[in-house]
Amino acid sequence: DKAFMMSHFNELNTQGVDRDEALALAIESEKTRNFTELKGEIAVGLSSGTSGHRGLFITTEKERSMWAAAILAKMLPTYFSLFQ
Repeated sequence: DKAFMMSHFNELNTQGVDRDEALALAIESEKTRNFTELKGEIAVGLSSGTSGHRGLFITTEKERSMWAAAILAKMLPTYFSLFQ
């Protein structure tokens, strides 16, 4: 449940990122369109809020790369899967 996750963000995230710090950075990044990283390779972002409440997320470089690869794999024509 998103409400539980957001209210327990500091306890649940494994990167030691503070919710308030990450939220402030994510909001500032959206205002300025300058999407910098929080700590080392940790990036922060906000969900679109279509549920009525915006979610905060943090990702490592590895997680971002894996997401990009998964999206790319879905976009490639099925022709390429014949050669696997």
